Amino acid sequence: MAELKLKKADIVLAVMFVIFAAAILAWSVMYFTDSGTSVTVTARGEELGEYSLSEDAVVVIKDGKIAGEISGDELLGRLETTDMANADDARAMKKVIGEYLDELLADDQYAGDVNVAVVSGGKVYMDRAGCDNQHCVQHQKISRGNEQIVCLPNKVILQIKDTGDSEVDIIAH
Repeated sequence: MAELKLKKADIVLAVMFVIFAAAILAWSVMYFTDSGTSVTVTARGEELGEYSLSEDAVVVIKDGKIAGEISGDELLGRLETTDMANADDARAMKKVIGEYLDELLADDQYAGDVNVAVVSGGKVYMDRAGCDNQHCVQHQKISRGNEQIVCLPNKVILQIKDTGDSEVDIIAH
């Protein structure tokens, strides 16, 4: 069996590859870690509202309009009154969202297109959607400038507003 010998050009190529990979890593860390400051909710091409990432909120979008929202002290009060004092925040938030939807939508619960967007801990996610495919609900939480969660069937877009510090247009996951 013949031995493989490294030539000078092979070593130079390997070093250049490592330097290139390190440069890409440094660039991505610098530009992809910018957090946004707010999320814009758009439905059917119309901007419905903008919510700060620094304040927890639950926004219910029904048939292309804001059907209801809770945030700040009201949301905090609802979270504190749950019987899940020792449960993690996610389970308590799910319970509060369920109770709020029952109040808000009452008899016609999921008649029409219903989406529930949640801002929690500086991140945004779609908690529920009245569509068949549920891609928006399965999407990971977003927090960086220009990231989006899109519900195509209901035409709802949650987009993190860019702080303006980043040169990145979009991040694909």
